[in-house]
Amino acid sequence: MSNRAACNVALRQWKQVLKDTSTIIALAAANEDPSKRDPPAKALFRAAQALAGLGKWDEATDAIERGRKIPGEEDKAWWGTLITDVEKGKKADAERQERNRRKTLTEQAEKMAVAAHGLMVENTPNPPDNPHPLHFDPSALSDVPLYPPEKAAEWQVPLPYTPLIFPVFLMYPQHHTSDFITHFHEDTSFDEQLAPIFPASPSATSPPWSEWDTAHEYYTSNLVVYVETQQRRLLKVGKEITLREVITKARRDPVGSTPRDGIVLRDGLLSFVVLPKGPQERKFIDEFKRARDGK
Repeated sequence: MSNRAACNVALRQWKQVLKDTSTIIALAAANEDPSKRDPPAKALFRAAQALAGLGKWDEATDAIERGRKIPGEEDKAWWGTLITDVEKGKKADAERQERNRRKTLTEQAEKMAVAAHGLMVENTPNPPDNPHPLHFDPSALSDVPLYPPEKAAEWQVPLPYTPLIFPVFLMYPQHHTSDFITHFHEDTSFDEQLAPIFPASPSATSPPWSEWDTAHEYYTSNLVVYVETQQRRLLKVGKEITLREVITKARRDPVGSTPRDGIVLRDGLLSFVVLPKGPQERKFIDEFKRARDGK
């Protein structure tokens, strides 16, 4: 039975190991000779291995402590090695559970933050792949270790006003193309986000002009930004104010028969239209209003 337990340890069949070692330990305890009732050290060692394999860390530790008390086993290195493995496993298991707990609570907090912002959430049946979902600014989060538990308990759920970072589409309907900003911090402005994409003036050479902008109309001082709300209001966005302020200004609470309204967060993404000032801007506005009003 001892050899079978050893084989099952090699096969990682932990439940079978416990079954065999429990029988060995019980037989020893029932020995008529009191001097032979101590559990065999190998049986306790293999039982501890099995308990650790099943993630029963406290029980594994107890088995190790019992094994160490057996005469002649006090200084055996294998117990120290096993207790180290158990402590590592216990820590890894606790960290995994704490990480999952924080992930669940943070996702709930993100939903509350989105609602507090007044965004209108819409999810489609076939959302696009988005490897950069909205999330809280990591630098604003509670930096508390996952282990030990008494320290991990100090972690705090992010509050609704914790800064969010959004994935944002910038659409250029004139050229049927777009840019995707993966990390648009809500406390930054469109001026800050557009600066790395477009030249600042007609004479600027850095950053380079977009290949599709052959007329060189898309430079930051010549650009306007628009956003459509859920109730199909078309709002001009102040490029100098932060995204948070844009979202707040677009928010409309329900009053009487006037429904609640705000910027749409569709499949976790925000979308804005970017145009050059002048004829293209006026053309876009006219076409939008005709489509909206059915004219």
